[in-house]
Amino acid sequence: MRFTLLLSLLGLLVAATTIVSAQQGDPLARAKALAGQQPVIDGHNDYPWALRQSTPDRDLDTLDIREPQKKTMTDIPRLREGGVGAQFWSVYVPATMEGQTAIRATMEQIDIVHRMMQKYDRVFELALTAEDAERIYKSGRIASMIGMEGGHAIDSSLAVLRMFHALGARYMTLTHSSNIAWADSATDVPKLGGLSKFGEEVVREMNRLGMLVDLSHVSPDSMADALRVSEAPVIFSHSGARALNDHVRNVPDNVLEMLGKNGGVVMVNFYPVFLAKDGKATVADVANHMDHIRKVAGPDHVGIGSDFDGIPSVPVGLEDVSKYPALTAELLRRGWSDDDVKKALGLNVLRVMRRVEAVAALGSLKATAATDLLLDLLAAPWATERATALGALARIDRETFLTALSGMDPDRDWQVRAALAAALALLPAEAARPRVDALVADPDARVVASALTALAALKTPDAAAVLGDHLRAEDPIVRAAAATGLGELKPADGAPALVEAFQAGLRDTTYAARAAALAALAKYGPDVALPSVRQALGDHDWAMRVRAAALLKTLAPTEDATTAIRPAPNERPIPAGEETSLISPAFSPMVYLDTDKGTIAIELAILDAPRTVANFIALARRGYFDGTAIHRVVPDFVVQDGDPRGDGEGGPGYTIRDEINQRPYLRGTVGMALDWEDTGGGQFFITHSPQPHLDARYTVFGQVVDGMDVVDRTQQWDVIRRVRVWDGVK
Repeated sequence: MRFTLLLSLLGLLVAATTIVSAQQGDPLARAKALAGQQPVIDGHNDYPWALRQSTPDRDLDTLDIREPQKKTMTDIPRLREGGVGAQFWSVYVPATMEGQTAIRATMEQIDIVHRMMQKYDRVFELALTAEDAERIYKSGRIASMIGMEGGHAIDSSLAVLRMFHALGARYMTLTHSSNIAWADSATDVPKLGGLSKFGEEVVREMNRLGMLVDLSHVSPDSMADALRVSEAPVIFSHSGARALNDHVRNVPDNVLEMLGKNGGVVMVNFYPVFLAKDGKATVADVANHMDHIRKVAGPDHVGIGSDFDGIPSVPVGLEDVSKYPALTAELLRRGWSDDDVKKALGLNVLRVMRRVEAVAALGSLKATAATDLLLDLLAAPWATERATALGALARIDRETFLTALSGMDPDRDWQVRAALAAALALLPAEAARPRVDALVADPDARVVASALTALAALKTPDAAAVLGDHLRAEDPIVRAAAATGLGELKPADGAPALVEAFQAGLRDTTYAARAAALAALAKYGPDVALPSVRQALGDHDWAMRVRAAALLKTLAPTEDATTAIRPAPNERPIPAGEETSLISPAFSPMVYLDTDKGTIAIELAILDAPRTVANFIALARRGYFDGTAIHRVVPDFVVQDGDPRGDGEGGPGYTIRDEINQRPYLRGTVGMALDWEDTGGGQFFITHSPQPHLDARYTVFGQVVDGMDVVDRTQQWDVIRRVRVWDGVK
C-alpha cells in the first residue's frame, strides 16, 4: 500500500514538474505543448516515392508504416511522436519521364496515397480543403493532401491538370530538375526567361481550380512570372533562403519581398546541401533560414517543408518525422512568440489554402456577374473606363472578349488601343496575332510600343524578326520597347543575328533606348553580352555607365568597373570605397503625363536611392544624383505632403495631384519637392522610386531641354547639376 501510494505521488510530481517547466519556458516542453494547440503541417514528404523504390509493385504491406521502419524517415509511430497533424504527400516522378509515361507514373503515385487512406483509415484521411485539414487533425487523424512535383506530369495539357485536380492533387510544382516546354527550372540552363504564354495559362487555370501554385524548383524568372500572373497566394513547398546559402534551389530576397505582397508562404527544406555551404547542417541551420524568411517576407510567410524521404541526408537533430519538436524548441529559444511559431507550424499554410480556395470561388462568380457590366463599359465615353474594361474582360471571359472585338471599330483614343494590345497578350497567339499586327502598324508610337510588348509575350516564331526591325524605328519609345521585348523573348537561335541590331540600339541618342537595349542584350548571357557591356562602360551618360557596371558585376564578377561609375572631373567625387555600393541594375523608364496644362515628363532616378529625404540630401551633396532628371510641376499641380525647402522635414510618400480633376497622377513614390528661385519660382519634384504606380493617362512623348543648373538658395550649395528639365512641351 505504501509502495503504491509512493508511486502515485511520484507520478503526480513528474506531471507537475512537466507543467511547471513548460510554464517556466523550457523550450522543448513548450514546443510539445504548442504542438497540441497547432499540429505540424509539412509541405513535402516523398514517402510514396520511397515506397516505389523499395517495392516496384508499390505494395504497402512490404513497407508497412504501422511499424517502425529503418528504410524510411517516415512511419506512423514517428509521425505521432513528431506532432504531425497534416501532410502534403508528394506524388513525385522523375523529370526524365515524359509524355504518357509521366502521366501514368503520376497516377500510380496518386494511387499509393489513396490506398494509404484506405489501409490506414484510422490514421489518415484525404483532405481537399483547409476546412477538411482542420477537421481531420482535430479528430485525431492526420490530414493527407496530395502535391504534384513537376509540371512535366501534365504533358502540356490543361485537361490532364484538371483530371489530376479531380483525383485530389492540391498543389503542383511547376517544374522539377529540368526545363519543360512552358517553364524554366532553377537547375537547368534557362531557355524561356521564365514562363511561356502557356505557362501563364497553367497558373491561371490552377487559380481557377483552387490549386496551390508551387514555385520550389523553378528559376527566379519563373518565380517572378508566376507571382505576376497569379491572383492567389503561391507556395514554395520545400525551399530555403538564398541569402543564407547561394544555392539555385533557394529563394532570392527580391522574390521573398514579392511573396510578402502576394500572401504566399515558403516552407523550409531540411536538405543540408540547401541549408549550408558545406552541406553539413543542424536544426539551427533550418531555424536560420526560417528566421531570414520571417525577417524579409514577414511571420505570415514561413512554414515547414522537410522533404523527408526525398533527401539523401538530414540535419543533425532533424533525422526523421519525429523530430519537429526540436525545431519548434529552437525557434522558441530564439525569441519567437507562440503565435509566430504556430503560424510557421501550420496556420500560415492553412491561410494560404483558404485564400486560394476563395479566389477560385470568387472567380467563378465574377465571370458570370461582371461580363455584362464590362460589355457596357466598352461603350463608356471615358477612355480610362474602356481601357480597363478591355483588360478585365480578356481575363475573365475570353470568348466574350473576342466576340466583342469582332464588332468594334478601332478606338479613337490611343490609350484604349494600347490597352487592347496588352489584353491581346493574354490570348493564344493564333487568336491574338492578326490584331496585334494591326496595332504594330498604328500611327501612335505609344500604341506600337504596347503592341511590341504584346508580341514578345505571345512568343510567335517571327516575333524576334519583327522586334529586331523596330530597333531602328523613328520614335525612341518604340526602339526601347523593341529592345525590351527581345530581351524577354531571348530566342535561342537569334542571338548572333540580333547582336548587330542591339549594338545599334546601344548607339541610340536616347538614354531609355540604350538602357533597354543593354538590359535585353545581357539576358543572352556573358558570351554574347560582355563585349557590348564593356562598350557601354565608356558611354557619355553617367547613368548608362552605372547600368553597364551593374551588369558587368553580374556577368563577370572578377572585372573591376568602379572607375566607370566615378563622376567625371567636373563632378562631385564619391568617397573612395563607396563606388560599388552605388551600383543598381534597376531599369528607370521615362514617362510623360498628359495634363490639361501640358505634358509633364518624368525620368525616374537611375539608382535605388535611400528611402529618406535626409539620406537623399547627403548623397546629393556628393554628386550622387548628377545626371538624374527632375521635372517642373506645371501650374494647377501641387505636391501633397512635400518638402519644398529641401530640409528633410517632410516625409516619404509624396504624391503629385491634379487639383483640377482631384486625382493623383503619381502615387506611391518617394521623393522631394524643391522650390528654387532659379526655376522661376515653380516647384520641382525629384523621384527616386524604381516602380511608380501611374494613372492610366500617361504618354511617352516630348522633347528634352538640357543644361540647367539648380541651386538650393536655403542651403547654399548645388544639389543637382546638369539636370534634364521638361516644361510641358509637346
